[in-house]
Amino acid sequence: MLSRIGVSSSYITTAVFISGALDVVSPDDAPLRGTGFVAQMDASDPDECYLHVVTAAHVVRPLACSFVRLSRHDGGVTSLAIPATDWVFHPVEDVAAALISLDRSESALTVIPISQFCRTAETQFAPGPGDEVFFPGLLGQVPSMGQRNVPMLRGGIIGALHQSGIPMRLPDDTVLSVHGHLIDCRSLAASAARRAL
Repeated sequence: MLSRIGVSSSYITTAVFISGALDVVSPDDAPLRGTGFVAQMDASDPDECYLHVVTAAHVVRPLACSFVRLSRHDGGVTSLAIPATDWVFHPVEDVAAALISLDRSESALTVIPISQFCRTAETQFAPGPGDEVFFPGLLGQVPSMGQRNVPMLRGGIIGALHQSGIPMRLPDDTVLSVHGHLIDCRSLAASAARRAL
């Protein structure tokens, strides 16, 4: 019997793909590196807001220029160039963010209010070990999904929170030690993707 938990499509459409290379290239030639999401921070003026793309720092740290790929309502993809100097890196966590300008009328992206991922005194839900989580990401072994900005929805169980000394390998084989949370999840390797075809 099939049991369906269901994840709202609005959560899946929060994902953006990030491409780039160690030297500056055009977005058409840049390989996909990872995923991120766009968060909205309201300004003091109710008619204004600030949009930031947020991703893992190890995705963009070695790149001379990053390209954030956004899905459009017409089915196409738009790439926003972000120079390396525009990224702001968290001093401890594996997190990077950059301010972007985005035409919301053309984008098929769901933007996340900053209150949904920043803990405040009013936070009612505190995740813990054993909780089930879902997250959209990049399935690099299926190039057609990357070309069309189709994220792969993964699921897992929170294994441990606030762990230090997690090894993180960068594209140039540099290994960093980062702080983060661990999720036990299945990830399709290239061989598994081939078997599924």
